[in-house]
Amino acid sequence: MFVDTRPLQPGASWFATAPSELAEQLRRMGHDEWLPPWSDWWGQDELARLLPDPVVRARFVRGCPRLPLAFFEEVLPDVPGWPDAPCAYLRLSEEYREPCDEARRLGWPVIELASHHLGLMTDPETVTDAILELVGQLLPRR
Repeated sequence: MFVDTRPLQPGASWFATAPSELAEQLRRMGHDEWLPPWSDWWGQDELARLLPDPVVRARFVRGCPRLPLAFFEEVLPDVPGWPDAPCAYLRLSEEYREPCDEARRLGWPVIELASHHLGLMTDPETVTDAILELVGQLLPRR
């Protein structure tokens, strides 16, 4: 199950598969081989737009750890059964239209919601329902 992300690409790092502008932005943000917490990547205005409730936003910020740049540089190993494993895709934001279209091309079950990347934080029931629907489509029928 992939939710608003790029599918695995064994043999490549996250930096190699991410949009080049984003990869460069993160490399510039790195300090002593560590990135700031994810919540700092986009600025306070964008975070407030995505998470308008200050209580939800504060809880989210507290849960965002710093990550080492090496995490994004590591080449993914081969994954048993990939790419033929049963997969599904849930698109929350327009930024992930391309991977969503690729999932559909591969014949995966796909659901698209008019939401945003942090939709699970602002509309957990809708996102959870969509995930459960996709899981149901992946499970073998009895």
